[in-house]
Amino acid sequence: MNRLEALRYFCAAAQTLQFRQAASRLSVSPQVVTRAIAELEAALGEPLFARSTRQVRLTDFGTRFLPRAAVLAGWREAFCHGAAKG
Repeated sequence: MNRLEALRYFCAAAQTLQFRQAASRLSVSPQVVTRAIAELEAALGEPLFARSTRQVRLTDFGTRFLPRAAVLAGWREAFCHGAAKG
């Protein structure tokens, strides 16, 4: 999966703290969000979320990483929307 796309999924999941809701916002399946987050965590070598059967929350690393991810995900959005207009 494209890492910029994975960052977009991470940002959506971080906002909702629910992979299912993030998937709904992004019009993909929850499995796609789960897989993207797992691939991103593997690439970074750090967990972004602490998961339990009752809740999902950002780890300390995930909290620190979110602002950077949001900038990069926003950059991707700006260029994708700009290209569609051009």
